[in-house]
Amino acid sequence: WDRLREPARCEAVVDAISEGLANAVRHGDGGPVTLDVRSASPAGVAVVVSSGGTLSTASPGIGLRQLAEQGTVELRELDGRVELAVVVP
Repeated sequence: WDRLREPARCEAVVDAISEGLANAVRHGDGGPVTLDVRSASPAGVAVVVSSGGTLSTASPGIGLRQLAEQGTVELRELDGRVELAVVVP
């Protein structure tokens, strides 16, 4: 994975994984959690964490706001699951 050789990008990917898993445990329904890390065009990395539950109407916390400074952050609800998708350029 040459894309993770750049320290800043690698740190941002680790932050996205950590925040996604922490939020899944903290806010999820206790069901299975999935993690997907893959390449993103043109040279970035995409992290997707999905867990059971529903989106809160509360404002995003500091962790998600910090992730948004490092890449693109999307939160969406699909069929009773909440998905956090972060693309780090």
